[in-house]
Amino acid sequence: KWLEYKGADIIAPNMQCQDGIRVHGLESTVLPIPVDLGRLPFKERRYAHRFVTVYGQGGPHDRRSIKEIVEAWRRIPMALPLTIRAQKKPHEIEGPVPGSVFIELGNPSSTADLYAEQDVAVLPSKFEGVGLSLIEAQACGLPVITTDMEPMRTLAPDFLVNSSSFTVEIM
Repeated sequence: KWLEYKGADIIAPNMQCQDGIRVHGLESTVLPIPVDLGRLPFKERRYAHRFVTVYGQGGPHDRRSIKEIVEAWRRIPMALPLTIRAQKKPHEIEGPVPGSVFIELGNPSSTADLYAEQDVAVLPSKFEGVGLSLIEAQACGLPVITTDMEPMRTLAPDFLVNSSSFTVEIM
């Protein structure tokens, strides 16, 4: 089936997709997904008081790691607020939701509104196709905590903070 695309000019949204296409003997050009910076105003963040994560339709295999994020928040004494912006109620959460976790259902009026009052985006996906949430959060000035997986590690490689493990100290 892939051979029918042999003469096509194929565009990949990231290096992970390009590698996947190459597995089938095809070449492609990486053309990253553009983000309209005019509708995503940049705001410098100086403090990490409010965290946000997004949950679309969930996808297969709990790819957005909502269960793990909520469990991590459960274990943090005096955890700072975490907003989960969800298109539907996350079904992966087990047990009661911690008091510091707020689930807001429905789409925001704009992506800029989603990130306007937040300080840090938490996007530890197990896998992504494009990683648009990560790109948009960065465009709005939010530092992003994510997994060391493709395509997340290739979206802003100059700004990666490499660490095999780290400790967060609650001040």
